Amino acid sequence: RQLTLRIRRANGKVFVIDTQLSHFSDQASTLLRTMIQFITDSSLHESGIRSIDIELSGFSDRDIEQLDLFSS
Repeated sequence: RQLTLRIRRANGKVFVIDTQLSHFSDQASTLLRTMIQFITDSSLHESGIRSIDIELSGFSDRDIEQLDLFSS
């Protein structure tokens, strides 16, 4: 349930923002809202962003279910 953002600014400096989500979520909208909030709160968007790397980790086996890609 760890969410990590690596934000490379226009000047090349890299900022890392880590947070632990309070609950497991596989909803893209929840993760996107969280990421946008971090970027807005940090004011990093005001000086330009070159790239954003997103990393999700720390999910346990009981939190996730492997889906069958080829099920009908």
